Amino acid sequence: MNFDKTDRRQKFLLALSLCAATVLLRLFPLAPNFTPMTALALFAITFFGFGYQSFLFIFATQIFGDLVLALQHGDMEYAFHSGLLGVYGSWFLIGLMGYLLSRKLTLGSSVGFGLAASILFFLVTNFQYWLSADSEYTKNWNGLMECYTAALPFYRTMGASALIFSVLFYVLAVLPVTESSAEKNSN
Repeated sequence: MNFDKTDRRQKFLLALSLCAATVLLRLFPLAPNFTPMTALALFAITFFGFGYQSFLFIFATQIFGDLVLALQHGDMEYAFHSGLLGVYGSWFLIGLMGYLLSRKLTLGSSVGFGLAASILFFLVTNFQYWLSADSEYTKNWNGLMECYTAALPFYRTMGASALIFSVLFYVLAVLPVTESSAEKNSN
């Protein structure tokens, strides 16, 4: 979905809708870690173009969701935790992956990048946890493998949501282009 610069209202409404859906699915998850956040970070550039706005949108959605969760649970640890660097660093890297995806957007590339993005998030955030003082794992290869193994149940739902929402966001990105092409051909 390549927006015309004059179509700011449509762009704003899409951003607001995606942000709201992401936050709502974090507040009322279908399963642990089942959110559109990975796909949102991956497709931000496809929807909004390569620029600071896309990254601002990714980070604002995460921050807003974290703050709402913190208020819901009465615990600011949801918004300000020791894993922030890994989480936001992952979203930044996934946003950059989105640039590559936007250059050759197909259903297959969307699924492949969605899977790769969820793996990247899993590896980075769990590596950071393993390194942290909060981690109960030994600081050696076996400790790192134990950390990743213990996190696998959380990855299953995150990986599934990344694939499902990547396909959904692909449809959102391609459908308007397909519709406008059909309109041009009928005229």
